This record gives sequence, structure tokens and C-alpha cells, in this order.
Amino acid sequence: MSSRRAGGVATNSFLHRLLVRRRGKRDGRAQVPAVDDKTPSPYEKQLLNRGSQHIAQAMKAYAVKIREIQAAREAAIERFRLLTDRFVEESRRYDARRTQLGRDVIVHHMSRNWYQLILILIGTGEFALNTQAFEIFQKPTILTWLMALAVAVGIPAVAHFCGIWIKQWPKPAWRTGVNLAVTIAGTIGCLVGINVARRAYLGLQGLSLGREEEALERAFLAINIFVFLSATVLSYFAHDQDQELEILHKRVSKLDRKLDAIDSAIHKLGGELDKLKASQAAELQEIQAIVRELVNIYRGENLLARGDGRKPKVFDADPTLSEPDISDDTDRATAKSDVDQIRKKRLVAKSQLAQTEPRP
Repeated sequence: MSSRRAGGVATNSFLHRLLVRRRGKRDGRAQVPAVDDKTPSPYEKQLLNRGSQHIAQAMKAYAVKIREIQAAREAAIERFRLLTDRFVEESRRYDARRTQLGRDVIVHHMSRNWYQLILILIGTGEFALNTQAFEIFQKPTILTWLMALAVAVGIPAVAHFCGIWIKQWPKPAWRTGVNLAVTIAGTIGCLVGINVARRAYLGLQGLSLGREEEALERAFLAINIFVFLSATVLSYFAHDQDQELEILHKRVSKLDRKLDAIDSAIHKLGGELDKLKASQAAELQEIQAIVRELVNIYRGENLLARGDGRKPKVFDADPTLSEPDISDDTDRATAKSDVDQIRKKRLVAKSQLAQTEPRP
């Protein structure tokens, strides 16, 4: 027990041990405590009181940390309980919809992560392409980048929704057809408009386009249209034909991932809590042992200094330290068995989905 833990209370430093021995000899020569005394000497009481103060300070520091971790664990458990209830309900609805359709969700073996990654790559390539195309306007770099970014984000975004409309064709069908036609026509019109603007700008500068420049313009337009169509086809194959089934599948998958993360957090917090409580108990035992050792050093030196071999009655009793109450709110917190019940509820829902999984 180092002296830095709680300044002014009992320590286990070499200097303090020397002072305890010195005081023991002095009290022994003075016959303190008396042979018939059943109460400790003032100095022994001082050692015990300082030891109790040290214990109280150390246990208070542990209690603060334990309460913080316990509060975080309880919040995580409550969120785990609420999300598990939602997961069970969404799983039930998802299973009912699958049963109604007689199939599971179909996204042609393309996961959502791969779909999003490819869209990002398409947007990145489109940004690079349009940056080169817009440099002809000779505007500041930031404006060139903003114009290129608008097109790079717009094309994949519009293609995303076009692919969904084509795949799911929401009712009323005629409205979806109109929306799709207007969107595709507007997108291609904008791409053509960019080429017209570039040509007009060069005309204002008194520059004429040769055959090579005209071929590059057509290639630029063709590449943009190809990117738009590619993203549309990608979106088509990345979504299920039934909108409700796909939405339910996304909800269940998202909730499942969240529950995995929260469950891991609960497990980690529980481990930290167990370590803290074990350290708390170990430090309590360590301080108590050191204080008793100091008292025994004092008593030993006291007896040697008396010279008559007579032992005070109080020395027959073990040093008594106040026992701190290290039980806190953790004893009344959510038990591990309760958390296991929530986990079991989630596992049952996942098992039912796996057992009743329809095949397309």
C-alpha cells in the first residue's frame, strides 16, 4: 500500500514502519497500554482509524467506477430488451410475408454492402470523368469540383430509384411508368445539356471543334449514359420484387446487427464490472492485512520494550477494523439470468426464421 493512495492515512512505507516501531518502544517503556487494559492504546486506535479511513477512501473510489459501469450496463440491457422485442415483432411480420409469397427475399446474391460499395466506386469514377470535362470552363478548382460532384452523386442516386421502380413497379402502375419515363428522359437530357453547354462555351471563346473534339464529346456523353444504365441495372438486381418483403428483410437484418453489437457491449461491461469488484475485494483485503501487520509490529516492539514479559490483555485480541459495506446497486441490478432470458427470446425468433425459411 503506497503512501500516494490516501495522504495522511496508514501507509506501508519503510519510514512509516520505522515510526511505528519507535512509537511501540516508547509506549512499551511507558507501560502503555496497562497490563489490565482491555482497550487499545491511543496510538493503536490511531493506526486502526487511519486504516479505516484508507479503506473508506479506496472503496469510495471503486464505488464511483462501479456505479458508472453499472449504469452503462443497465442502459445497454434496457436497449437490448427493447430492440429484442422489436426484432421478435419484425421477424414475425417478415416470416408471415415470406409465407404469403412462398419465397424468401431475392437480391441475386448481391449483399447490400457490395451494392453500396459499387455505387460509391461508380460515383468516384464519374467524379473524375466530369472533373476533366468541366475543366474546359476554366473556373476555380472548387467550382469545377462542385459541378463534377453534383453529376457524380446525381447519376447513381437517380439510377438507384429507377432500378427500384423497374423491379418493383409500385401501384398505380401508370404513375410509376410516368415517373420512370420523366426521370430517364430528364437525366439523359441533362447529360446532353452538359455537352451543349461545353460546345457553346467553346464557340464563345472563338474556338471551333474539330472531328477529334466532336468524337470526344460523343464519347463523354456515351460514357455518362452507360454509367447511368449500369447503376440502374445494378439497383434492379440489388432489390427484391416485393417492396414490403424487402423492407421487412432490411429491418430484421439491421436489428440483428444492432443486437449483436449491444450484446457484445453488455458482455464487455459485465467483464469490466467483475474485474472491478474483484479488484475492490482484493484491495480491501490488502489494506486490512497491512493495517493488522502494522498493529502487530507496534505490539511486538511494545512487548520487547517492557522488559518484564507481561503482556497487556488487549494484545490477546486481534486488531479490529471497521468492515465497509461494499455491496451497492450492483446487487440489485439486472441479473445475468435476466439477460440470458432476453438472449434466449432473440435466439428463438432467429431459429424460427431459419426453420421456416421458404425457398424461391
